[in-house]
Amino acid sequence: MSYLLLTCFFCVAVIHSVAGFGGGSSYLALMALFGISTTIIPVIALACNIVVTACGTSNFVNARQMRWSLVWPYLIMSVPFSYLGGLTPVREEVYLLLLAGLLFLSSLRIVFANERNSLRESKRLPPARIAAIIGALLGYLSGVVGIGGGVFLSPILLTRRWGNPKQVAATCSLFILLNSAAGLLGQLQKLQLASNLLASVAPFALLLPAVFVGGFLGSYLSASKFSQRAVANIIALLLFLVSIRLTATEFIHVRLW
Repeated sequence: MSYLLLTCFFCVAVIHSVAGFGGGSSYLALMALFGISTTIIPVIALACNIVVTACGTSNFVNARQMRWSLVWPYLIMSVPFSYLGGLTPVREEVYLLLLAGLLFLSSLRIVFANERNSLRESKRLPPARIAAIIGALLGYLSGVVGIGGGVFLSPILLTRRWGNPKQVAATCSLFILLNSAAGLLGQLQKLQLASNLLASVAPFALLLPAVFVGGFLGSYLSASKFSQRAVANIIALLLFLVSIRLTATEFIHVRLW
């Protein structure tokens, strides 16, 4: 396996874990560029997501940034729907372009809100049933695509001011962790645990310790060292970059999974 790929995965883990993300969408892009089989790409991306966000969740909990009343309503429905999404074979081109536009607009809104110093925690959270519906929709979408879904949840929480940037990062970290585990289970079942799957994935085993170190470092900095404004700006930047990458991918007709 290429040392360049290892380095790229480490850097992706550091940057994304600051925002509470696992880096799934970037792993997909990198593996496609390196010519890795599309059969195993979602499996590797979700496994790396699990490692990175497990580190992130631990760091955010230890730093007391996890707001449990904000987290649990989204998880109730997102986890089973992420599993169902992982089972579903679909073509994603149309909604990925729509998603790219939404992420781009969300990144701008977060930046402008941050400049107005209005990225503060809302006093009132949404009703649990609304959060559960949002969690179900985002969980299913993330399972289909093969990522953890934090990139979908983060702009909703921030722009609605349902948590401050660090609480949002903590929430997304746990959201991605559990959804990635459910999505991975669905992906494996869809592949029917093919006999050659382990042999195909084994050469990429070193990616897991690389993203572990990167994920621990990034989430530690986010939870304990960076300001709320810095975390919000990093989230906005990552949403912007993901939106650009999704748009470019569809225009040049490259499949990332």
